[in-house]
Amino acid sequence: MTNITYRTYGGHPWIPQYVEAIDLDKCLGCGRCVKICSRGCLTLVSYVDEDDTERFIASIAAKDKCIGCQACGKTCVRNSYTFQPLEI
Repeated sequence: MTNITYRTYGGHPWIPQYVEAIDLDKCLGCGRCVKICSRGCLTLVSYVDEDDTERFIASIAAKDKCIGCQACGKTCVRNSYTFQPLEI
């Protein structure tokens, strides 16, 4: 299988890295990633951890809208995101 490869404006090859998962243990629920995603792929949801503490965490709401820009992961201070290229 091969990865989808596009070109930047300058003609350089670029392989989009699509959001795959968010590590619940690392996510602070700050919402920066939700605000920066221009495609509306992410949302904040209520989460109860093993200590019965309720908090908010980021969640992938519309994975099919992701364009592979990785803006969410770049703004995440805890490196909670995992990305993967699309294979065809």
